[in-house]
Amino acid sequence: MAEFTALDKRSFDGSMLISFFEAKTRGDQKMEDILHQRFRPETKVALDAWLKTDPVNNSSAPAHPFKLAEYVQPDLAEAAHLRPEAHRGAILTGLFGGLASSTAVTLALSKQSVDEADQPSVTAGLAAGLLISWTVMFIRVAVAVAVVNAALLWSIIAPIAAMGAATVIIAGIYYVRGRRSSSTSGQEVPLKNPFSLTAAIKFALFFTLIQLIVKLAQKHLPAQSFYAVAALAGLTDVDAITLSRAEYAREGDPRIATTSIVIAAISNTLVKCGLVFLLGARSLALRIAIATSVLVLTGATTLLVPPLKPIEAPAGQEQHESNDAIGI
Repeated sequence: MAEFTALDKRSFDGSMLISFFEAKTRGDQKMEDILHQRFRPETKVALDAWLKTDPVNNSSAPAHPFKLAEYVQPDLAEAAHLRPEAHRGAILTGLFGGLASSTAVTLALSKQSVDEADQPSVTAGLAAGLLISWTVMFIRVAVAVAVVNAALLWSIIAPIAAMGAATVIIAGIYYVRGRRSSSTSGQEVPLKNPFSLTAAIKFALFFTLIQLIVKLAQKHLPAQSFYAVAALAGLTDVDAITLSRAEYAREGDPRIATTSIVIAAISNTLVKCGLVFLLGARSLALRIAIATSVLVLTGATTLLVPPLKPIEAPAGQEQHESNDAIGI
């Protein structure tokens, strides 16, 4: 709240400065004096110091009074004091936002990381929140499988639980480090534009390209190319391929269904990591790259673990479908 209050006051100061200079340009001394009196006391100090630099005729003068040391905003100190609470907010964003779309959470926190790029403690908190949303995605996969085909859950639980656990552990590490850093750094909170049209355009182009690739692949790849289809479908959505493969496992090979779902989850994770690199701060991207590497390795390794409860494929289909999958 303190940060929003500071942003609000700065917006007011900016509009007042524009009106002040318009009056000054017109030579309207009366309006200029009225506006000068209506500046906030903190801003008036900075404005007077800035006017002394003769900004109209002095090219080396600061571009505006907000660049001067005299311009202070007490709300920023309060925001910095409350910054540790932002880590908790990022976690809650990841937790509840992940229920709807972990990709949307990734997009939002990546854009925020650019505004907070010079504050490592904040970036660590954002990384933790982002990874929590990924954890929720793994939980959603397990729930979807349990609802559609409970028997398949014994096959899918090891890789999904392992990737989810790894994500939680890494998120916890980032969260703790961020809290420790924020409690000792004393950094001020930078005020940035909360809206980023450039980031939104980048995301739209990136997502459109992925959707085009998926559509072309679905059109030209044979339906039996289970793993390729899963990898491509996972680029945009894990839920659809999870439901599809869980249903398939009722009559088909559960091992193929399990592998397909894990591949889709890994594919989706790689795409979200790419989004962070495309839209987020470098410090966030490096943290997420480490987490993604661990998740991919964990998922691939746990596919080698046999199901907790053996599931037999329908007679006569196992060999045929396995060959189809391998022959992608």
